[in-house]
Amino acid sequence: MTRERKNSKLLIDLGNSDPIWLFPALIKDFIYNRPNIDDYLGRGFNGDVYGKRSRIHHLYLGNFVFEKPLTAMPDEFSIQHVNMVENRKGSIGGDIMRRFTVAFDYPNQKLYLRKSRNFNDPFHFNMSGLDFKQDGMEWTKDLISLPSKSKGSPAGGTEVINNNLQYNFVLKPIFSIAGVRKDSPGAKAGLQKDDRLITINGRKTADMTLQKIMELMRSEEGRTIVMLIERKNKPLTLTFKLEDPIPYQE
Repeated sequence: MTRERKNSKLLIDLGNSDPIWLFPALIKDFIYNRPNIDDYLGRGFNGDVYGKRSRIHHLYLGNFVFEKPLTAMPDEFSIQHVNMVENRKGSIGGDIMRRFTVAFDYPNQKLYLRKSRNFNDPFHFNMSGLDFKQDGMEWTKDLISLPSKSKGSPAGGTEVINNNLQYNFVLKPIFSIAGVRKDSPGAKAGLQKDDRLITINGRKTADMTLQKIMELMRSEEGRTIVMLIERKNKPLTLTFKLEDPIPYQE
């Protein structure tokens, strides 16, 4: 892929967690950079979206420059029913926009950007090969301990009573695996689509958010991930290490 700078019309999509999406079918003479991988990119209005992931050399947004950002490239089939404005080539997603404080001036058709504390964060890939989804909420019960009470004992001492335990019922999220990339660490460990997540590295996923789960999967190459999942009402514990399959190459 050449380093030639090209102007492109891109949709700002705050609901897209990736840094950039490009549509190769709409870009003349597009050449896929190496390395790249085939991957599940997410779910859109028309169903599951598949394509490739890679990195580009730079993204220039006004006076701001991003080096080697991750890029998702949906296949032609996944976007064939999408109605797009003329000459649109892709999207700028949430992993770019979260690096700014953003103001939209709709009447004057202007966008104001100021660097946030996240601006220099590295572009880490989801190195598990797993995509996740929230499957609603369910009531769970948490055991809570109320303050202990003390009273005088017949012998003149103090007796501590700590039987003030009760359950607190709380609505908490349910997470499952939405997709598994072929030959990824998660796939090699035996994880499958629709496996329900119970814990990750000993922490209950019901006490996490989808963002926190994704942060773990992007955290550090070589990190060990231990997942307790439920499959067909049976618990399974599976382990793998995070591995970046698409380091940028000149």
